Amino acid sequence: MRISTVFLAAVVSSLAIHFADPHFSFAQTCARPWVFFDVGNTLIVTKPDPSRPDHLKDIHYIPGALRYLRILKRDFYPLGVISNLPEGWGDEGPYKNVQDKRTRQLLQTQLSFSQDWQAGTPEFDWTYFGKMTGSGNGRTYFGNVYFPNLTGERKPAVCATCVFNRALATAQDAGCPALYVGESEDEMRAAEKAGFIPFLLTLDHGEGVFLPPGYIETYIKNYQPGGWKP
Repeated sequence: MRISTVFLAAVVSSLAIHFADPHFSFAQTCARPWVFFDVGNTLIVTKPDPSRPDHLKDIHYIPGALRYLRILKRDFYPLGVISNLPEGWGDEGPYKNVQDKRTRQLLQTQLSFSQDWQAGTPEFDWTYFGKMTGSGNGRTYFGNVYFPNLTGERKPAVCATCVFNRALATAQDAGCPALYVGESEDEMRAAEKAGFIPFLLTLDHGEGVFLPPGYIETYIKNYQPGGWKP
């Protein structure tokens, strides 16, 4: 399903939709679809550091991404992140004694981002996706940031314990459909297989072309398998 930029820009209002197909149905209590994002080259620009091949350099928001997150949050869309990490991420270093695994992973990611972020640009704001509670090694993250626990659970794998499936389950538990936004065609296929409605992010002169918020429900309603393809 190819959607022109002109048409997307012209859509300014959302629809109240109830679907007959249970795979895409809104429950009565579901006010908005959930929107999950990949991170690298979807929300942020990632550049390898030639001096440190295992690190990034001058990472920053893709133009338009932060504005898009602000609009979605304002309009009460539940937001999430699904990101691959190496197995054992956070198990060494300053957060190794933090009790909760996902919290260790997130704290280590936040530290890595802050070290490699491009000076003078807004830093990545994790509060769009959840919040941290507690203190010290008892800190716990509550929200919709999902990392794989094992290498075999990384995207684009689809399985009962895979990161795609665990993230999707949160939306399904709320009776809501879930959109997955990413730049990888392999991940689009896997996300669709898992049960997401995938949207392939493209760039227009370096700026991210995201679904207008007022069109998200309509895109989900009219989505056909393979509809993400350019």
